[in-house]
Amino acid sequence: MTDLEYTYKLPNENALREAIRAKLDGFPSDLHDMAASLLSVSSLELQQLDAHAKDILIRDIAIILRVPLSVYKDNEWEITDIENTISETANDVLPRDCGFKVKYTDANPLVVKDNSDARDIIKKSVDKTKLNTLAEDLIEKGTEMANAYIVLYCLENLLREYIDRMFIQTYGSDYESMNVIPSKAKKKAIDRQESESEHKWLPVRNDKILYYLDFAELADVITMTDNWNNIFKNSFPNQAWITSKIDELYQIRNRIAHNSYLDEKAFKTLELYYDLIVSQIG
Repeated sequence: MTDLEYTYKLPNENALREAIRAKLDGFPSDLHDMAASLLSVSSLELQQLDAHAKDILIRDIAIILRVPLSVYKDNEWEITDIENTISETANDVLPRDCGFKVKYTDANPLVVKDNSDARDIIKKSVDKTKLNTLAEDLIEKGTEMANAYIVLYCLENLLREYIDRMFIQTYGSDYESMNVIPSKAKKKAIDRQESESEHKWLPVRNDKILYYLDFAELADVITMTDNWNNIFKNSFPNQAWITSKIDELYQIRNRIAHNSYLDEKAFKTLELYYDLIVSQIG
């Protein structure tokens, strides 16, 4: 045992990203090149996983990457290998006295970050000249509802992708064979999956059971005892925090699905919860 004194000071995130890139560039390979290229266009944040554990000598941190969607899609098949490579390289370049090691890297596709961006998408995609038979207030409300749908769609699918990624990192790629989804919800999801396969004109979702769960059922997955203790307690303040927000978002989702106009409170709730959940899961 050395007399090394740990500072427990997280390194500068941009400096760490550049140090990882330099290390990767020093040992060129296809995988290292992909990892360095991804890092060059992504933001990097560090998340301490055991912030309250004062008696642990070396504490775990996670690297959270926000990757432009087009870059993420280009590297989707290799993303797990890239994440592992970044983690290993980061541990090589971290100062020995910082007192931290990287447990995992989590690369997330960068979707719409705020509602002004979503509204810009809507303004560009909706040709109002085709709607000139409608009253102006209906056009405005329709645009607002379309914006709400985009924000909720991005949030829901970002949450599914996050759960999927964390399951793979914790339980392995064969996690569906394990008891990680409540049996009742899993049965409903399999029924939906089989029903969709019988109707070839329906758009096919991701083939994982997770993507056939109802949005509200994601809360049940997150709060399952083993899932919560092994994974999600590090991401959310407590179970009530995430379940209450998913429940409210589910109610908003139903109103959007039934073409009911959202009041100002619902719009503000959607905006607030989007920011809060995205900030928690990176």
